[in-house]
Amino acid sequence: MDARQFDTIVQGLAEVRLSRLAALRRLATSALAGVVVAGSLDLDSEAKRRGKRKQKRRRKDKRKDSKTKQKEFERVGKPCDKEKPCGKYTECIEGLCFPTKCLIDGVLVDAHARNPDKPCQYCNPNLFGDRWQEWDTFNDGTTCPPDTAGNLCLSTFIATCQGGDCIPEPLADGGSCGDNLVCCDGTCCGQWECCSEDGACQSCGPECEIGGVLYPAGTPETPGGCRICDPNRSETEWSLRDDGESCGETAGRTCCNGICCAPAECCVGLTCQACECDDGSERRRNRRNAAAAGDTCALSCEIAGQSYTDGEPNPANPCEICDVAQDFSAWSPAPFLTKCGANLDQICCNGVCCPDGECCRPGFTFCSGEWCGIVDPCPYIDGACGCTIDGQFYAHAAVNPANECQWCDAYWSTTDWTSRPSYLRCGTFADRFCCEGVCCETGSCCNEEAICEVAAPGCVGCTINGRFYRNGERNPDDPCQQCLIDESTTAWSNTSNGYVCEAVIEDGVYYGDRVCCEGVCCGLYECCNFSNACELTSSDNCQ
Repeated sequence: MDARQFDTIVQGLAEVRLSRLAALRRLATSALAGVVVAGSLDLDSEAKRRGKRKQKRRRKDKRKDSKTKQKEFERVGKPCDKEKPCGKYTECIEGLCFPTKCLIDGVLVDAHARNPDKPCQYCNPNLFGDRWQEWDTFNDGTTCPPDTAGNLCLSTFIATCQGGDCIPEPLADGGSCGDNLVCCDGTCCGQWECCSEDGACQSCGPECEIGGVLYPAGTPETPGGCRICDPNRSETEWSLRDDGESCGETAGRTCCNGICCAPAECCVGLTCQACECDDGSERRRNRRNAAAAGDTCALSCEIAGQSYTDGEPNPANPCEICDVAQDFSAWSPAPFLTKCGANLDQICCNGVCCPDGECCRPGFTFCSGEWCGIVDPCPYIDGACGCTIDGQFYAHAAVNPANECQWCDAYWSTTDWTSRPSYLRCGTFADRFCCEGVCCETGSCCNEEAICEVAAPGCVGCTINGRFYRNGERNPDDPCQQCLIDESTTAWSNTSNGYVCEAVIEDGVYYGDRVCCEGVCCGLYECCNFSNACELTSSDNCQ
């Protein structure tokens, strides 16, 4: 400020009657206030700049964290903390990033999911190496869905993993796999081949020796007869041709249990009987030969050019019948509880004869050992539900008074005793175990071949409330609990979620199943959801 400016200010102050000294004081005060204000403004600007820099750093760090999280498998196997987060599909565990899913051939796979192309492989996220980028293999013996590729000699419901491949179990040697064809070590042998003792297909011999005379395979006993030489079935006796096959020299004659019926006869109950006609029907009753079924007779099935009566079983499969109401041109599954097997001690299930020891439930299409002991046969048995043995009636589940390891099980037989489940307690002091209808001696248990054996593996189990239960055996009072020795040997453990705990049947009508969920038997039409709780099956949360 020069002298001229100062004088101008003083003059202005004087005009308002201020002394020169007062003017100097006022000027000094104004200058000091200006310095303070200017300093204050500078401090505010610096604080704002620092705040902006911090916000910029935060946004940058946030973008960096977000970018890191978007990388699905970021930092797998590397240290992790708040400053070094794991990726989207990795999890920080004890300071290291672990994968939670698999990325195989560019496809994201959930943990433990099976390979859709190879059911013995699954996603097993693992920190070590690159296991999360390739399929892992189930242990040998793990069950898997079988693919028989149309091989009639392989099981359609039993298969296990072996070396990473799902191998179906071969059916029993000698079983049928076609007309006059037999199975052998999972292979269908050729025409006129048999299964040797070492499990190999071999020639049965091109001929039969019957009564000291040699006959070529396929030779009939008499011209046009119903008994032929079939080395597949017998090399020393005549074999019966299939019922319904044409025979004789006269048109319209068909075989029936080895007999060539007359043109006007039908095969009824394995005997030739006069055909009977019903009003309004279209073909001859029981006719199995289309050419001989020209006159008006009872309704029947016409299958592969042969006629079968309503309810008649398939000669090649006792678990299939002619059911005109279902399909008059093809075989239909036999009714529930139909018996099958060489000794009629097996059960039909949707047209298939269940393996020995497996059962079928109404409404189901496959056999399983899980069903045994759960199905109530009574709604499907006319009259009293039980067994008539030696002329005396016993109610279903009644114990044989002469053998506590046998009982009446109308599911298997209504005319004879059935073995109670193995490992049930028996004996005067309940210190022994049942085994295929026999009460083993003290200290013995049922081995894998259903034979009493001292200290057999079957003795391993749980002792609950003073009673022994084998490993895997279910609580008789609660099907959602079972003995699992890996969890406890003194208390019940929860069975796996989804296990069927009750088939709901009322007045003989099957309505569906209830399933287990964390030890609880859910209500009908409920599932075990992803939170392990019972929920209506209409929910999107059902597994």
